[in-house]
Amino acid sequence: MTMNIPASTLLIALALGYIVCVLAKKEEKALKSIGYIIGTSIIIVSSVLILAKLLLTITIYGNICGKNPQHWMMQRRHMMKPDMQPGMMQQTPVAPAKKP
Repeated sequence: MTMNIPASTLLIALALGYIVCVLAKKEEKALKSIGYIIGTSIIIVSSVLILAKLLLTITIYGNICGKNPQHWMMQRRHMMKPDMQPGMMQQTPVAPAKKP
């Protein structure tokens, strides 16, 4: 699923939802309720889409730039000494025997 909605459009939708809520505040009971429902739903949908677009962008750029945590852990394991890798016991150095 790709999100081709520009961020500026989502911000404008967020502002329009707020404007609808402000205008609904000035109306009578039934129209006021409908206006609040419409304005709130616009705000919620645009906020969710903004957050989804942000997470998608972070994920894409993180994978491109090598910032993926799994990728980083793989690189770190390859840089470790063979006896220091997870799951392997670290060997302690043994001192040579002293001659009498």
